[in-house]
Amino acid sequence: MTGTLAEKPDWRPVRHFEANALLTGGPDCPDNLPLRDLVARSEYLKIVFEGHTDASDPHPQYATDVDIKLLAAGVDGLQASKFSVSGGDLQGDLGLRGTRDRVTALGNVAGAVTIDASAGSTFTATATGAATWTFTGRPPAGQCRYVELRLVNGGAFTQTFPAGSVFSGGDRSLTAAGVDKLIVMLTADSTDISIVRGLA
Repeated sequence: MTGTLAEKPDWRPVRHFEANALLTGGPDCPDNLPLRDLVARSEYLKIVFEGHTDASDPHPQYATDVDIKLLAAGVDGLQASKFSVSGGDLQGDLGLRGTRDRVTALGNVAGAVTIDASAGSTFTATATGAATWTFTGRPPAGQCRYVELRLVNGGAFTQTFPAGSVFSGGDRSLTAAGVDKLIVMLTADSTDISIVRGLA
C-alpha cells in the first residue's frame, strides 16, 4: 500500500535512518523520514517559486520592462525639448572643455557673395574682385549669432556690406595684400550688423 505524505513547508534538515533501524509501516517509519523532510523542502520551494513568479517586481535591484520604457520615454522627451536637432534651447549654463567648428572655404569671391550663418560660424575667402556681401541664417528674435570671416586681399577691391553694418571704430578699410579677420554679429534685424575687424 502507498499513500501521500503531507508536510508543513519548511527548510528542515534531511534525516536518514541507520542500517539497523527497524522498518515498520506507516508514515512515521524510519524509511519515510527522509522522504518527509524532502516533501517539506519541496513545499517550501514551491511557495517561494510561486511568490517569485507572481511578484510584480521580484528583483527591485534590476530595471523592469516598465522602468526601461519610462527611461526611454524620458530620454526621448529630453532630446526633443532640450537637444533638438533643429532649434530648441539648452536650459542652464553650459561648460565645455573645448569645441570644434566647421570651416567653410568660399574660395575666390567677387560679385554677390552670401554667407549662411546657419551652416557654420567660420568662413574663409579670397577677394578677386569687388563683392557685395549678404548674411543669411539669422537667429530668432532676442538672440544673436557670431560669424568669423577671414578675408584675403579684401582691401584690393571694393567690399560692400549690408546696409546698417557698423564697423568697430568706424574704420571700414581692409588689407589690400593680407588677411583681415572680421567678427560679424547678426540679429534677427537685417539692418543690425556689428563688425569687428582685426588682422589675422
